[in-house]
Amino acid sequence: SGYWQLPYSDFSGYCNDNNYVLFEVPFNKEGYQCYRNISTDNSTFADDCEGVWSLDYYVNRLKIALLASALPTSLVNNAISSITITTVNYYDFNSNSLSTIDVDIFNSYSCNTELLTNYTYTNCSSPSLTSYDILTSNKACHSAVKQVDYIVYHDTSTYGKIINITAQVTIQDIPYQTTDALYSHFSQSFSVSFVSKSTESQSSTNGNLDYRVRSGNPGYIIGRPIVFGEGYFNLTQSATTPVYILEYKSGLTYTSPVVRYSSSNSYNYGKGICPTSNDLDNLDYESILFGYDRTSGCTIPLNRNQLKSICLQGSNSVAVTTSPYTSVSNGIPHLFNFTEGYVGIYGNADPLDASQWFLMTASYPVSDRIWNDDLSTCYNMYSGIDYKFLIAKSSDKSNPQNKIVSATAAITTSDWVLRVPYNNQHKTQNFQLTITVSFVYVDSQELKGYVPPAPPTLFKVPYDVFYPFQTGASSSFKEY
Repeated sequence: SGYWQLPYSDFSGYCNDNNYVLFEVPFNKEGYQCYRNISTDNSTFADDCEGVWSLDYYVNRLKIALLASALPTSLVNNAISSITITTVNYYDFNSNSLSTIDVDIFNSYSCNTELLTNYTYTNCSSPSLTSYDILTSNKACHSAVKQVDYIVYHDTSTYGKIINITAQVTIQDIPYQTTDALYSHFSQSFSVSFVSKSTESQSSTNGNLDYRVRSGNPGYIIGRPIVFGEGYFNLTQSATTPVYILEYKSGLTYTSPVVRYSSSNSYNYGKGICPTSNDLDNLDYESILFGYDRTSGCTIPLNRNQLKSICLQGSNSVAVTTSPYTSVSNGIPHLFNFTEGYVGIYGNADPLDASQWFLMTASYPVSDRIWNDDLSTCYNMYSGIDYKFLIAKSSDKSNPQNKIVSATAAITTSDWVLRVPYNNQHKTQNFQLTITVSFVYVDSQELKGYVPPAPPTLFKVPYDVFYPFQTGASSSFKEY
């Protein structure tokens, strides 16, 4: 397409390669990953190894124009930037561990992604003995890209010129298999951050005391993350008002229904099943984008005993067995994990000024969950979390700025009824957990409360307002 694009996960969790990298817009998210299928077809495996898994595709052969006005015909050496690898890590798929490879040796050997029929240990990798045995038993894709973190250095001129680009790379080896029993998926992640090489001093006088994320100036921009963070308190001063805000890079997030792939959840992966207690280390998170309403969810397959357990877990009654889908202490599903924090009123809320933020809390149902054994029904079961934001316009009427007036996260409930025969203890039924995000816009007039309407111009009077005066048809004067 002529533009820099990188993979990002779509709604299914798999890699979508059609995502543009925008200048000075960070391309990253904490904990983000996307997944690739490892094909059992010989030719497809070879194409992927030399394509979307290769170092050539993401680093070695990638050329970036230094200026946005550069033309393809003028991309000589002084008009483009190659990618410089500064760090190389090797991921061992068998031991799930990382080891560091000497970057100078890596570059001197011109290490690249290769499809090898007879795997041999090289200076470009360092697999464990178990992994080495697996790799040598068959052909493998050697030095496949698992993660790349780019840093784009640029100046502060009017043209926004790129100076150079570096990359921190993580590679791994992927064995070819005729079945997917051992290794059917692997994850990739990419990030792009921008660093100015300006010589300006970093000071409060220049308004740049701290690097921070902004989603508007000042009002929120549609599609940018809700700025969010934790409060830092000095208890000797105040236990309720934070000194400053520890702002999150990714803003306000919610738990993604799509869990990252791992060997512990390989059976449930890709089936839309909600995260369990075994997936807490593999949870992914989605940023809440300003102005974008959304709904997502997942399902929980339960038989009768499992529905009873999840209904009673963390309630006043004692559960028969422990359910992996909810917290043991309070029965809240792991999908609904929420940590109280502070939301920026405007998109450029300063984390060093706590008055520009307000506390966002979660509300929980008052009614306890109740299990009816005769009807196989769980009443008041936690079934959703609803994020709501009240938005108002401020500033000049010709240039209104979006600000967040209030924000809440509410756990909602519903009655879960198992519609299978009473004596069937094994058949399961899917129950749904949902996450909803909604933005409600209000006029400034509505925020001020009730304003009575203006009185009518032609008012009415009682019929006897002229009493005791009388009218008649007689003349208004007499003749003498």
